[in-house]
Amino acid sequence: MKLITIPYAGGNKFSFAGLSPFLKDDVEIINVELSGRGARMSEARHTSIPEMVDDLFKTYKHHFSGKYALYGHSLGGTLGHLLIRRLTDEGYPLPLYFFVTGNGAPRSKETNKLTKTPRHLMTDAEFKAELRNMGGCPKEVLNNEQLMDFFTPILKDDFKAIESYTYTRDVPYNVPLLVIVGTEESYTDEDIALWGEETCADFHWFRLPGNHFFILNHFEKIAQLIKESLKKEVKV
Repeated sequence: MKLITIPYAGGNKFSFAGLSPFLKDDVEIINVELSGRGARMSEARHTSIPEMVDDLFKTYKHHFSGKYALYGHSLGGTLGHLLIRRLTDEGYPLPLYFFVTGNGAPRSKETNKLTKTPRHLMTDAEFKAELRNMGGCPKEVLNNEQLMDFFTPILKDDFKAIESYTYTRDVPYNVPLLVIVGTEESYTDEDIALWGEETCADFHWFRLPGNHFFILNHFEKIAQLIKESLKKEVKV
């Protein structure tokens, strides 16, 4: 069984390293590296969701076979959702399960209008304050001007992709879906429940304590839920 993990804005293939100790005996983790960062730093970054999904499909399509599941946090959840659409269109085997954390349903982004400046258009000072409020960005990075100069363009490109994404309704896919969000996130219950419109298979959602990066404190619990969910579909 493979678990293909798709990172959040600014993330890389190490973003889910905390899962490994709790899954390594049961699941092979395939950590996605998006273009323009980490081991793929020399490649051009993409600033639109469709471009990211296309790159994700072409780069990792050799993994979309056999017994596998997808897991994405925040941006990764949106990319995973649209990757399943792409896999359907291309006739590839679909994942046995789709796990999403820190993300309202794709359709909620269409109905919820922005009430403040989009993050990718913020000044660097505003953007830094926003990152501090969201959590997840180490203080060592936030307080280091050189590191912020390096990471800010990557993060803003990712946010540009997210904030320019337009939802398109499609036929629900037959992939069980588990969605988990933090208790301190701004997503309403409706924002989360709308995920149920994207699948015709089992759908469950709930909250765990914390802000947008609650996952950093709950990797053991998330790993447990992943293993339990996969065992319902196939013997791991």
